[in-house]
Amino acid sequence: MQASATVSIPQVRMLYSTLVLTTAGHLLMDLLTVVIVLALLATILVMMIGLFSMGQGGSLDRMAGSRLMWARVGIQAFAILLLILAVWLK
Repeated sequence: MQASATVSIPQVRMLYSTLVLTTAGHLLMDLLTVVIVLALLATILVMMIGLFSMGQGGSLDRMAGSRLMWARVGIQAFAILLLILAVWLK
C-alpha cells in the first residue's frame, strides 16, 4: 500500500507566503542592521575628524568645523531613524 499525502492549493499558498515573507523579513533586518552599523561608524568617523580639526585649530577648524558638525548631526539623525525603524519592524 502506498501512503499518499494530499495538499490543497490554499495550504501550498500559505506555506509559500510564510516562507517568502519570513525569508524577506530576515533579509530586511540583516540589511537594516548592516546599514545601522555603517551609519553609526560614519557618525564616529565624522566626529573624530571634527575633533581632530578642532584640536588643530586655525584655518582648518574655521574652514571645516561647522560643516563637520552638521554632517555628524545629519548622519546621527539618520542612524536614529534607522534604529526606530528597526524597532518598529521587529
